[in-house]
Amino acid sequence: MTLFTLLTFTELNKQIEMIYGCIFIFAVIFRSVLDRELFWFVVLLLVLIPSIIDWWSLGGHAFLVLYWIIAIFLSFFSKDRLNFVGKAGQYLIGCVFLFAAIWKFMSPEFADGDAMKYFMITTVPMGITTSPFTGLDRHSLSTNINNISQLLTQDTTQTANLVGRFSVDRPAAVFTAITQFIEITIAFAFFVPLSYKWSVIREVLLILFFLTAYIIMPVPGFAVLFSCIGFAFSKSIYSKAFFIFTFFLWQIITLPFLG
Repeated sequence: MTLFTLLTFTELNKQIEMIYGCIFIFAVIFRSVLDRELFWFVVLLLVLIPSIIDWWSLGGHAFLVLYWIIAIFLSFFSKDRLNFVGKAGQYLIGCVFLFAAIWKFMSPEFADGDAMKYFMITTVPMGITTSPFTGLDRHSLSTNINNISQLLTQDTTQTANLVGRFSVDRPAAVFTAITQFIEITIAFAFFVPLSYKWSVIREVLLILFFLTAYIIMPVPGFAVLFSCIGFAFSKSIYSKAFFIFTFFLWQIITLPFLG
């Protein structure tokens, strides 16, 4: 799943993408290499070097996959590889939600609801999924998206006119508060020690996050990685089945938009 994820990276140059493809094919043909630390060390270098060169232009999910591959490589030096990878995945997801929550509390643009207002009236699919709360119609949303797209192509500082009859202040404030609460709750659950019996709470929370937040505002890069890592740390066969399903579902959904 991790190697397959690399195939969907479109932020790197074509040569690197071709190398990832060759690595994936090699691993499919010679599956035993997946149990060799040398193979994962090579994969680590192939992800680390481009990440260092283009660190300023890569999205957060690119660094998450780097940390995940580091965890896989380090697991070869552990007595219990599966447990090491599972724990590493748990803490990686915890860190993602913790830092995301910290940013959402510290960033004035998000804390005051402005970022959520922007997403609700100028982006898809959030503009569609939140329309019952904002009252924004599809035509107005499409017009706003076009106006923003044209604005972003300008070299000079300008403004864009937003159209439509909508009430976004209160919905934006509510969704902002809910987002902050969800992310800090998931971060807490993934860091606090839980007994084996109660550890399933982490799996449930991540699944609920997929079924709520990612339906309203999907982030494919993180969704694919969370599916991959979620499968690794989950103990329930039902959770593993869910994350396998979402992993390949996201590949199908995003495939037409790659390239």
